[in-house]
Amino acid sequence: MNLLPLFNKAYNMIDFKDALQILVDNTIPEFTETSDNYTEIIPIEDSVNRILAMDIVSYSEIPPFNRAAMDGYACKREDIDKGKYLKIQEIIPAGKLGEKEVIMGVCSKIMTGASLPTGAEVIVMVEECEEIEIKGEKYMILSSDCTNIENLRKKENYSKKGEDLQKGDIVIKKFKRLRTQDVATMASCGYREIRVNRKVKVAVISTGDEICEPFTDKEQSSIKNIPNEKSANQIVLPIGKIFNANSWQIMALLKQFSAEPTYYGIAVDDMEKTKKLLKKAVSENKLVLISGGVSEGDFDYVPIVMKKLGFEILFDRVAVQPGKPTTFAVRKVNERKYLIGLPGNPVSTYVQTNLFVKALLSVLNGLGYEDKTYDFALARDYHRRNAKRLAHIPIVLTADGRVIPIEYHGSAHISAIPKADGFARIPIGVKEYKENDQVQVILL
Repeated sequence: MNLLPLFNKAYNMIDFKDALQILVDNTIPEFTETSDNYTEIIPIEDSVNRILAMDIVSYSEIPPFNRAAMDGYACKREDIDKGKYLKIQEIIPAGKLGEKEVIMGVCSKIMTGASLPTGAEVIVMVEECEEIEIKGEKYMILSSDCTNIENLRKKENYSKKGEDLQKGDIVIKKFKRLRTQDVATMASCGYREIRVNRKVKVAVISTGDEICEPFTDKEQSSIKNIPNEKSANQIVLPIGKIFNANSWQIMALLKQFSAEPTYYGIAVDDMEKTKKLLKKAVSENKLVLISGGVSEGDFDYVPIVMKKLGFEILFDRVAVQPGKPTTFAVRKVNERKYLIGLPGNPVSTYVQTNLFVKALLSVLNGLGYEDKTYDFALARDYHRRNAKRLAHIPIVLTADGRVIPIEYHGSAHISAIPKADGFARIPIGVKEYKENDQVQVILL
């Protein structure tokens, strides 16, 4: 669906779903089946959040042999009987093979993970047995409190060869964002290194003369009346200045999204200086993220600079709360480049980075994108005064699997975000929910 012709006019606010579709439709996957130039080989312990660029294939059957699931005694099924003595012919530790065949009247003591010996049909766990020594020989006998003999005969208590995977099975398909639980799977299949997509290069810029960087300890030591041991009431900012929160927040999020962020600093409220900084960022990166400077203020030069650098703005206002002044632009000449203008308030920036930037990077990496939400019941009533935009309200999960909206005063209320487990999505036109009503939730 190409919605572009409908939204060429500046400052035309559009629906969130339409905006997301425009972004997805106008983003060309950078990583494809034939894009080996965009991949690299890394050790598996560094693979979390990276995008897999190869299929993970099982090198053999898994397990590769009939494997004991517990410590016990490997024996014939019919030998399991009350009062019957079975001679222990050997002990088989994990990593060793049994040297003797299990026949009627004998058993092999076996440890968890060891290969089931030839002839054995079942393993009786150690908790069900006792060992007795007779004339220097050790025997196994069922415990006196063991009553359900038939049940013991039915439980094989070992994993059959290949029951998990067959040789050549694809265990993890390419174009998957790897998680911690994938690492053990890859190692189990014999992989020490894997091929992944290279990280997308992303420039991060903040705008505004009112922005200054957070202090380092070294910097504070040189500032009068601010000691090295800092606390909130010791930090002094000039009137009219605020700390740059957006850039560092975006940098951290980009690392979660398998991107390679580079910080280009603060663009001051000067059109030529902004253009120079932005031109450099565009030349060195696939995607540029700018926070602030995309609104309608007298000093918001970013949209003008975008156009001067050859970008086509596909939307610049989205009917969402927070984050209305979110801009998406594409430069299609020469090498294709992307630019997303994010709002200045940190909460708005956090939400829109999770929604739009994450989607763009996902498409670039060949994953496609799904706007994934989950239905949860509200643990208490919720009400809002203005229902003209799609709202994303920070929530916490309760122990009983419901959600509670966090006290939230709008896009400048940054202290609400550290408490949040996700955001409840409140549709346009909906002003209230009752306790136990279902809401859509985006989990963080």
